[in-house]
Amino acid sequence: MLATSFCYSATLCYSLHSTNDYYYYYYYYYYYYSRNYWLRLLLTLLLHDYTTTTTTTRLLLDETTTRLLDYSFDYDILRTTSTTTPPPPPPHTTTTTTTPPPPPPPPPRLHSTHCHCTNCHELQRERTTTILLLTLPLLLLLLLLLLLLLLLLLPLLLLLLLLLLLLLLLLLLLLLLLLLLLLLLLLLLLPLLLLLLLLLHHHHHHHHHHHSQ
Repeated sequence: MLATSFCYSATLCYSLHSTNDYYYYYYYYYYYYSRNYWLRLLLTLLLHDYTTTTTTTRLLLDETTTRLLDYSFDYDILRTTSTTTPPPPPPHTTTTTTTPPPPPPPPPRLHSTHCHCTNCHELQRERTTTILLLTLPLLLLLLLLLLLLLLLLLPLLLLLLLLLLLLLLLLLLLLLLLLLLLLLLLLLLLPLLLLLLLLLHHHHHHHHHHHSQ
């Protein structure tokens, strides 16, 4: 799995034949490019193990670290430093002269890496569970924040609604007043108009009568 997913770089893939050789070189080059202190340390120990242990132990080691590296492989590492050429890897021997540096206290771990499971689905399930466990509190927090916002906004919304209602009422009142004014005007004007009409009629009639005599 690792060989296929990470064998995209010329630096990693030249002259690697057997799986064990591949892993040895892979760890070495990853160590060389790694900017992460904890990973660098882990890989130092791995390189040391690779030069001392038997094939079976190595394969077990691969299984455990594959998971660890899967969580934290930085795809930019090889791209950003592709111009610099790495130093030649240390000899791949069964005996070792250099001892790895003493390990500092381990970093906090999310889950145990001691389970050597050969089932890929199991790995996937575990990873999904980890992701879910990490995202669940965040989701809950977001929900709480949303609820709080709603609670805060609710009075504001109610106030706005009340204001709108008041405005509508005022508008209605104004309309009513206008209508009343119009009615009043009509009521006032009506008798005046009638009076005017009467006067005109009377005047006209009187004039006509005077002429005939």
